[in-house]
Order: sequence, then C-alpha cells, then structure tokens
Amino acid sequence: MAKCPRIGDTSDCTINLYDITLSGLTGTVVHIFENQSDPPTWSVGLSINVSEDERDQLASLMMAFINKEEELA
Repeated sequence: MAKCPRIGDTSDCTINLYDITLSGLTGTVVHIFENQSDPPTWSVGLSINVSEDERDQLASLMMAFINKEEELA
C-alpha cells in the first residue's frame, strides 16, 4: 500500500480463487507492517467479512488448492 492505513480502516475486497470470484466483500485492517522501502510502503492483514455460505465455499476451494500443492511437492 502506498498510503499508511490505520487499524480498523475498511476497504472493498474481491477474492479470486481458481475460477470462483467472491466480490462485494468488506475487509477491515487488523495488522500493519511497514516495509523497509523508499518510498515507504505498508503490508496489511485483513479480516474479510463473508457469509457462512461463502465461507464454506472458500474453505473448500482453499483445501483443494492446498491438496493440489501437496501433490506437486
């Protein structure tokens, strides 16, 4: 990020995983790390609000991704 965020700031988010897109989500900044760069940039940790159905779908997709990565190792 080019501008220093604050804990609690929110932003619209979209998650793309495989061919599934979950859009219209809201992410809340929960962690900030200043990168050692010039000019300064920041990495952030987000808590993303998703419905229970979207959470189940996302969890299944993530497990499929992890399992595929393990097969390639």
